[in-house]
Amino acid sequence: MAAVWKEEFFRLLREDPTFREEVRRQVLTDDLLQLPGRVEQLRAEQHEGFRRVWEAIEKNDRQIASLTERMDQVETQIAENSRQIAELRKTVEEHSRQIAELRKTVEEHSRQIAELRKTVEEHSRQIAELRKTVEEHSRQIAELRKTVEEHSRQIAELREAMQAGFARLDDRIDRLWDRVGPELGLATEERAVRFFRRYVARRGFRLLSPFSFVRGPHWEIDGVAEVESPEGRFWLILEAKGRVGEADIWRFTELLQNPDVRGALWREYGLRGRVEAWVYARRLDRLSEKAAREAGVGLIDGASGRILVEAVPLEWESGSPDAG
Repeated sequence: MAAVWKEEFFRLLREDPTFREEVRRQVLTDDLLQLPGRVEQLRAEQHEGFRRVWEAIEKNDRQIASLTERMDQVETQIAENSRQIAELRKTVEEHSRQIAELRKTVEEHSRQIAELRKTVEEHSRQIAELRKTVEEHSRQIAELRKTVEEHSRQIAELREAMQAGFARLDDRIDRLWDRVGPELGLATEERAVRFFRRYVARRGFRLLSPFSFVRGPHWEIDGVAEVESPEGRFWLILEAKGRVGEADIWRFTELLQNPDVRGALWREYGLRGRVEAWVYARRLDRLSEKAAREAGVGLIDGASGRILVEAVPLEWESGSPDAG
């Protein structure tokens, strides 16, 4: 009986949920009945804890990975910093070397500046001495200028006295030639030559040759001479007569245009280039001055010693009849 009841009891436990729940409620305490729920709750709480732990672990892993990456970056930066520090050390050492060289250069410059200062001071002293010397020279030059001015005054007085003496001598020679010249036939020509010697000297020129008388087959020229001036050399051609009229001026001009005459002057004297033609006369008619101006011939009044017309320079080529 007991075995049958037990079998039935077990069958109901297996097959009847309500019976099984009632038996569990009757047999088990509330604490035991709540145990599965608590276990489930505990399991759920453990699962949630494990999930949070895993999340924390994963977060830590990520943080560790990030830290590892940062550490790698830090190590890389440290290595770069070490390299830069090494380069900076080299640069600082190079700067120290350059600063030492610059210090030596500055010291050398200071030494040179000190030497230059001494030199400048010496130059200043020498300049002061030179200034004194120049002032002394200026004083001496002023004294010399006064002396030269005095000499110039004396020379001017001597020149005037000599010119007056020469004028008196010329007058005496003229009077002598007036008495002797007509007998010799040379009075007018000699007066003309002496006049031109004085004229050349007054102009500051120099006679390179004496006046020469030139004679051709049917012509003659009373005087030819080469003169040197500051502008160069030129020739004087002189016609001297006791009496000159308009026709004489034109006849002298035509003579100078004659190719044979020019050729003879070229062959005998090498006469070419600048030429001045002059007529000297003791007596002149009223048209002679006009004719001389038109012909470009210089005209001298021998009686008064005045130049009435200045000669116009001509340009002669060798043996050429053309006048410039």
